[in-house]
Amino acid sequence: MSKEGKNDDKKVKVMIFGDEYVIKAEESAEYIKQVAQSVNDEIEKVNNQNNRLSRIRIMVLSSLHLADKYYKAEEEKKTIKNKFKTSKTKEYRRDQQYKELSNEHNNLKKKYETLQKKYDAIKKAHNKLEQKYTGLKKDYCELEEEYDAFLTEFGKED
Repeated sequence: MSKEGKNDDKKVKVMIFGDEYVIKAEESAEYIKQVAQSVNDEIEKVNNQNNRLSRIRIMVLSSLHLADKYYKAEEEKKTIKNKFKTSKTKEYRRDQQYKELSNEHNNLKKKYETLQKKYDAIKKAHNKLEQKYTGLKKDYCELEEEYDAFLTEFGKED
């Protein structure tokens, strides 16, 4: 908790297992009292479960329990960090996929617009040709009628 020779260290009196301790630390007095209370609670818990043990054994068992909790918390922290990294990696991949799909969508949209313009131009040309064809067909029918009339007038048939 404390680094020797620091001027900004605070001194805090705490009670642990009936003994008073003066703790020098950089952390706030409230934080130090909270940590000391956690240690005292663990010692009292071990003492209540095994009241025939000596003080030193109670403190050693309490230290083991606290170390166990610490290491389990560290493992859980690592697990959470790994899950977080994994989720960040997945999120990054999804973002990349989204960007790629968005680009592909934009490219396909541009191609569609280009093809739509070509289609419209072809359709317009088709309509003009169809009108021209209809006009030519009409002209042909009129010429055919004139030809038939001409042949009928001169008495010749095909």
